[in-house]
Amino acid sequence: MGDPVAQRELGDCYFYGKNGAERDAGTAYTWYAKAAEQGDALAQFKLGECYNYGDGVESSVKKAVHWYRESAKQDCPEGEMGLANCYFYGDGIKQDYGRALKLYKKAAEQGSHRAQFKLGHLYSQGKGVKLDYAEAIKWFEKSAKQGNTEALSALARCHAFGEGVKQNYNEAARWYRKAAKRGDMVAQLLLDTMHAEGHVNKKKG
Repeated sequence: MGDPVAQRELGDCYFYGKNGAERDAGTAYTWYAKAAEQGDALAQFKLGECYNYGDGVESSVKKAVHWYRESAKQDCPEGEMGLANCYFYGDGIKQDYGRALKLYKKAAEQGSHRAQFKLGHLYSQGKGVKLDYAEAIKWFEKSAKQGNTEALSALARCHAFGEGVKQNYNEAARWYRKAAKRGDMVAQLLLDTMHAEGHVNKKKG
């Protein structure tokens, strides 16, 4: 059967085209499958990704859900995130914001910045849970501290519109600038709009 960790790492070499290997999604899929079938949680997640996006294998959202679930059963944050997304969007499974929220929270508590952002989003929209801007901001801040661009923009919007915090354009501009520096063109546009409308001057904003 072989070493599942070594098999998964070899899969990574082919998937990303690193360590002297040419990118070959089909070969990557083969190695991920070998490792996943031996119970490697991260390989199970990556196999789910292959099925979800049709990388090296025919796309099958239902098979993606299966492997995300197998990974999530082992408390793998990547697998929890993948399965949560399926519940959130209703991909290959019935849409269920409540189940998505539980999975996002498990992954978020393990430090996944993407899950932290998604959890904040659910609280800010009242999807699967009672709307709670304070809880949303808490998770947005955790995600933003790890450099998540979406979380930076979300915090900026909260400060710009006074959602969960006192409205503060200068604080909003500070977060928009951080997002813009990470390549968020919409954040840059909104920052420019705030300057143009006189909500904040360029020295402070």
